[in-house]
Amino acid sequence: MTSAHIVVIDPLNRTLRHYEQELLDTLRHAGYEAVEVPHTVQGEGASGVSEKIRISLSSVIERIRLGHTMSSRVIIVAWPLFGYFDPLTLVTLTRSNRVFIVLHDPWPLRNAYGYSRVARFAFKAVVARRNVQVLYHTHLAQEVGGRMTGVTGSIVPHPILMRSTTPGTAPEGPSRHPRIRVLGQYKQARSIAALEHIAVANNDHLSLEIYGRGWPSVPGWKLVDHFIPEDEFETAVQTSDCVVIPYDSFFQSGVAARCLELGVRVVAPLHEHIVELFGADWPGIVRNESDWLAAIQRALTVDSVEIRARRDSVRREIQRAWSGALDRVS
Repeated sequence: MTSAHIVVIDPLNRTLRHYEQELLDTLRHAGYEAVEVPHTVQGEGASGVSEKIRISLSSVIERIRLGHTMSSRVIIVAWPLFGYFDPLTLVTLTRSNRVFIVLHDPWPLRNAYGYSRVARFAFKAVVARRNVQVLYHTHLAQEVGGRMTGVTGSIVPHPILMRSTTPGTAPEGPSRHPRIRVLGQYKQARSIAALEHIAVANNDHLSLEIYGRGWPSVPGWKLVDHFIPEDEFETAVQTSDCVVIPYDSFFQSGVAARCLELGVRVVAPLHEHIVELFGADWPGIVRNESDWLAAIQRALTVDSVEIRARRDSVRREIQRAWSGALDRVS
């Protein structure tokens, strides 16, 4: 075990609950025995301007207080609550700790505070002067982040849980009418055209379902339009024969990572994160806009035993990558 003491600051505990578990599990299996997540002000669920201001001020004060009480720690900020202004709130923590920020989306997939030109200038200045380490999960994210801020940072893989599939939950083979699901909240980067193509070509052989808030009605797909709590989301993944990731653009996919953890098949556009998780020869990779249904049919032929074998190999690679990234600064 390494002697480094790691503190993970997660300002979005509800949204990032599974990511937090993935990160902690990966760090512990990589050999970091002392890993903690202090209770912090939560930056989500605010309604109204005054509530957002209150949460923001409380978060800043809390980080200043932590900076005065913590030393000789490796601090990992799991999400930049203030966008590119986030390093400004971490200055006191940088005085006697090594600080990382995980930058999931260097350019937000929906409107968000803290990504203006001023914020990006402040980000670059503080990162350089306070030796804040920036982590990206993909080369694409690093490329966009570097272009937006001038901060290259480092690439470390999206963490995954080191668990085994719960017996009897993940499908060993497709059912008579395979359950094909889309999971997660709707964003502009989601491809409705891909789902329409699947539905038109389906011929009722597949059970098509969308679980998530904000999706428009798509003919041929059953829509469950509400926030999916963690336990329901987990069950929806486990009981899927295949999960479709119909994204026009994305930096990484937490849904795909969870599918690998549980041995569930995915269908997604050709993307470095999908290749990293499932391999360059994964049959569920969509290579052109008319390939979605064929990719589902190909993916359904893969036995989940093969996916679990792949998962075990990816786990080891991710552990080594995180250990290497932290050891360089611990």
